[in-house]
Amino acid sequence: MSLLAAVAGALANVAPITLNANWTGGTISKPNSFTDTSRTVTVPAGNPGVLKFVTTAGTDGTLQYSKNGGAFTDISTLSGGLLTVANGDTLNLKDSFVTLAGTDTVTVTDNTKGTAVGNASYIWV
Repeated sequence: MSLLAAVAGALANVAPITLNANWTGGTISKPNSFTDTSRTVTVPAGNPGVLKFVTTAGTDGTLQYSKNGGAFTDISTLSGGLLTVANGDTLNLKDSFVTLAGTDTVTVTDNTKGTAVGNASYIWV
């Protein structure tokens, strides 16, 4: 068996990253910003802890994340949408500076397993 096959086989048996609960999202009146609820990440042993963020912008808002209570950073600045996390880290989402009606969404997956970790939709009216 090649080294690559061995690594792929080992990762196939690794459990996926999870959150203690999904983000809440919601319907919000514009113009405004909305900060969601912070969530705790569980990264199982053997999982490299890489999350992939995919966003869909339906307004003029700026979708952001915060890791471990740090400053909010635009999700668009993540290289390939990827963020490395460790077990026990906290993540929060924010949709900022919205003046137009529409829906902004964030979907987060475990980049190694391809499984859903969490998501949020912010509906601006």
